[in-house]
Order: sequence, then structure tokens, then C-alpha cells
Amino acid sequence: GRILFNSFHQVFGWLPLVARVDRRVLVLHGGLGDGNWTLDMLRSVKRPLASDDLVNELNGVVYNILWSDPVQHTDVNRTMPQLAFGAHKSHRSKHTDVMKVFGRDITERFCKAENL
Repeated sequence: GRILFNSFHQVFGWLPLVARVDRRVLVLHGGLGDGNWTLDMLRSVKRPLASDDLVNELNGVVYNILWSDPVQHTDVNRTMPQLAFGAHKSHRSKHTDVMKVFGRDITERFCKAENL
């Protein structure tokens, strides 16, 4: 039980944070956060990556790659469209203030900068 759990946990420290497919598609578990990072920056992340380091690694970029979400389209951001763009504090209460939700503009800017 415990040995197997620890073994799996160690493997996670070595898994790729992102994958680029056919030089056009980026695959990641979470999202872009504020999008102010580059694929080249991720190469500087020291491995294995411990879960205690996720929030601080690259000033929260790694945490956002794993956990951030796109902005949800709701009645509120129909009446306040500025909430559908940019990066904002996540609504998920269990996460730190580091995690962001991000709008379509963040995705478009990031993809253009990274030639995706």
C-alpha cells in the first residue's frame, strides 16, 4: 500500500508538464494561467518536481499549468464582458491565490507567441 503510493508519487515528479504535438498543439492538464510564460521557461524547471514546490516554481506558472481553468461563460460575464477576458483569481476555494482563470484572449496571445 504505502510503498506503492510513494512509488507513484515519485513518478509524478518526472512527468512532462506539457507536450507539444506536431508543433501545433499544446497538451497540458490544467491551463495557461496568466499566459506570461514560454515553453522555453519550462525547460528550467528542475526535476524531480515535488508537490510542495508547485506553487512557487516559476512564480506559480507550474501550478497554473496543472490546475488553472478557462473562464466559465456565465450570465455575469455576459453583463460584464471584461470578466471573460484576461486572467482573474480562481473561484475554486481550495486553491491558493496563485491559481488563475484565463480568457480566450490569453489563449490566443499564448498560441501566437509560441507558434501554436
